[in-house]
Amino acid sequence: MALPAHVINFPASTNTVRVYVVDSTSDITVPNAFLFGPSVPGFELLKNGNSFSFLIEHTVDGKTRKVLFDLGTRTDWATGFSPAALKGLEHLMTLKSSTGEPAAALFAAKDVHTVLKDGGVDPDSVEAIVWSHAHIDHTGNPALFGPGTALVVGPNYAPCNHGLSPHVHTHAEKGEGEGEGDAPPPRLLPGYPEDPESLLVETDYKGRELRQIKQEEFTVTIGGFGALDYFGDGSFYLLDTPGHAPGHLCGLARVSSEDGGHFVLMAGDAFHHMGELRPNPYRPLPKEYVDSKLLSQIEGSAPDKPLFAPAGAMHLNAGEATATLVKMQAIDSDPNVFIIAAHDMHVFAALEAEDRRGFFPQGTINDFVERGLVAQTEWTFLKDVEHLK
Repeated sequence: MALPAHVINFPASTNTVRVYVVDSTSDITVPNAFLFGPSVPGFELLKNGNSFSFLIEHTVDGKTRKVLFDLGTRTDWATGFSPAALKGLEHLMTLKSSTGEPAAALFAAKDVHTVLKDGGVDPDSVEAIVWSHAHIDHTGNPALFGPGTALVVGPNYAPCNHGLSPHVHTHAEKGEGEGEGDAPPPRLLPGYPEDPESLLVETDYKGRELRQIKQEEFTVTIGGFGALDYFGDGSFYLLDTPGHAPGHLCGLARVSSEDGGHFVLMAGDAFHHMGELRPNPYRPLPKEYVDSKLLSQIEGSAPDKPLFAPAGAMHLNAGEATATLVKMQAIDSDPNVFIIAAHDMHVFAALEAEDRRGFFPQGTINDFVERGLVAQTEWTFLKDVEHLK
């Protein structure tokens, strides 16, 4: 089943941007139970995951503006995070899987600042860093960039308890990832040390413009999401995608004007595993899996329903996160949209298999349609549950 284009409602434009996928060199392991459910025997951890950053370049009349979407994690995380963030992270690091292996890990070989510099881009030429949200595997180290680089964040950071149940777990809480707790809402702005309990640090934004998008700035509607036209010409939008974290944003870049437009959707943590997005009514499960034992072993699954749903400690509001995913499923019906979640290691593998042509600085992702990347990665996530088949 495919939706007509007017339902997704991509605004018309002939303006495009160049999008580079940046390997942030992050290496992250986290228990699935903190992110989505139901649990599946033999698939307990999201292991060795990257956290994509994206470099967006917009050129008009010979002038190029550069924006980064997310920064992965920072190399100095052991000392660079706030005490509140470290407290939650240290607890995660003590967890073990059912086989006794560490259930959580965090590492970065390079900061995105260094990756850009090594690739021939002056980091100080970046006009803005957009955080999809303020979790430590996305915020990187903005302090490495010059004062001319602004930091752009979504709404509801301060106060940041908008829509948050008083019983939800937070990063600073010593929980096991599921169930009810009595932790206060996470605190973001102002950062540490002005607020000793903040999950952020002041050095992330001090001395630079901190632009917090207001709800009323999402004046365009795309696929049911409020959108802000960043460059003002229909080439790059920031989407209001609530649920996972305060002020969660996605990026939507028009990379070609052909066929009504080709788009890269930078999904951040709108989902953590493609099994939260697919299968869906527009991309039903392949017959070989329908005819196998797979669906009978995943509670609540169906050929036209995602295998998993947002659940667990890492979400601000799992219900809102699910509502965001339902809208994104409609966008997923368009074969000219390449949806890339921040931690999709199957997309990472596909880009790496092209001799890293898909990564900065080797090339852009603008020609993803010609390269067949959507079809190549459509069902690769099923490898994670292949043992149930």
